[in-house]
Amino acid sequence: MEINDQVKANAYIELGDRVLLEKSPQDAEICYRTAIELIPEDSRAWYKLGQCQDACRFHNQQLASFRFAVQFSDHNPEYLYHLGCLLDQMNLLTELDELLKKNYDLCCNNPWFLTLDGILQWRNERWDAAKTILNKCLTLNPVPILESKIQWLMGMILDRIGHYQEAYDCFNRMNQLDTPEDLSLKKLYQDQISHMKQYISNGGIRDSLRTNTASASESGPSVILCGFPRSGNTLMGSILNSHPQLVTRDEWGGVYKVIQWMK
Repeated sequence: MEINDQVKANAYIELGDRVLLEKSPQDAEICYRTAIELIPEDSRAWYKLGQCQDACRFHNQQLASFRFAVQFSDHNPEYLYHLGCLLDQMNLLTELDELLKKNYDLCCNNPWFLTLDGILQWRNERWDAAKTILNKCLTLNPVPILESKIQWLMGMILDRIGHYQEAYDCFNRMNQLDTPEDLSLKKLYQDQISHMKQYISNGGIRDSLRTNTASASESGPSVILCGFPRSGNTLMGSILNSHPQLVTRDEWGGVYKVIQWMK
């Protein structure tokens, strides 16, 4: 039986997802591009390609991919959200504003879209407007990964206007929500943490320090690096992540869970 192009494209997308989990974004990009060659208007393939390009830090190419994903999906709110977040990251706020205005009538009651509106209000320092929009988002039952972003934004706003206890509560809720939704991804994290714990308990970090650093002491401590947003962490993380024995994670509040678990 002949397999049609859509089935082949779906298979390449699934293969790309698995490859990306193994930290091979260049190989995953080949899979997604193959899917696009089979079905040029496959919005999911364009969206996945954009995510892959984010891992490679190819932001201009990622922007083009997300635009195609939005175009071919008939303005999917989740795809709009990721396009908008990238525009925010690249400081293209005028284009972000135009994107919101163009799609407002279609998506004004969708939590993905409203969160994007909240981000724009936050960037423009319209604190009350941002709080109102984000509170509305929370009433629309956002998925956990989006609610985590909303809690982070609320915390940043409340911190900025001096409501520190409320900001602390928001960041705590964010930490509780910041867990992988996909069970296979969750298992992958658990396996990696198990390997990390075993490596540490066997003195692996001290051994590698002795091997690679002449001045390292016998009891060299484990080291976890973290930093504030928009302070160069992404660049530093990209450099460190190129080493096969190091792991980086962008804006992950759940790191405290790993520390507690490792104790």
